[in-house]
Amino acid sequence: MNKALTSEYAWNEFEVMVQKMNYKTLQIALNKAGYSLDRLAILEPSCSTNLMVYEKRKAEFVKTYIMALGTGIDLDTYPDIRDCDLSSVDGTARSGTFATLTTALAGGNNDLIWQARNRGTMQNMIRIRYADPGANNAVLSLELVETTVVVHLATDGAGVITTTANQIKTALSANDDINVIVGAAHVSGSTGDGVVTAMAATNLTGGTNW
Repeated sequence: MNKALTSEYAWNEFEVMVQKMNYKTLQIALNKAGYSLDRLAILEPSCSTNLMVYEKRKAEFVKTYIMALGTGIDLDTYPDIRDCDLSSVDGTARSGTFATLTTALAGGNNDLIWQARNRGTMQNMIRIRYADPGANNAVLSLELVETTVVVHLATDGAGVITTTANQIKTALSANDDINVIVGAAHVSGSTGDGVVTAMAATNLTGGTNW
């Protein structure tokens, strides 16, 4: 095997070992200091763009916590390691971008800008679909089907869609399971009072990694 590759592999193995030791040390220190170990729960899958990013972020905060404990800083003033949208410990803002989708429906005042709650290319997998139920007196509801947010549109007694952009926003805000994944805002100048139309499942785009 190439010596350079062998050396790099050995170094990576050493780094992993050090990170595990730091993590265990921090768990013990947190417990003795009376802090909840929940603060070190693993990051949600949506927070990490890949395994390397996840491990680096986790190691970064573990070292910060250890230094803080050593100097007697109150960790309740520190951010939770589970927060997906933290800046780096040196104060440098992370450069990743949020995936978005701006609808372009027929009519007016009915378009929304959908935006992933977390940065990263993985968020480009999120899709938004406005589904016409094809039934009378249907009720507006939201459903997450794998990576697709399905907005089941409401209809009147004749089966005509009645859902407005405002109503979708309200329904999204009330749905905790979906609202943590994606948010929605009106496009510039839109009142949100316009009735939407059916829309095929469409991906968010533009999400980039840190």
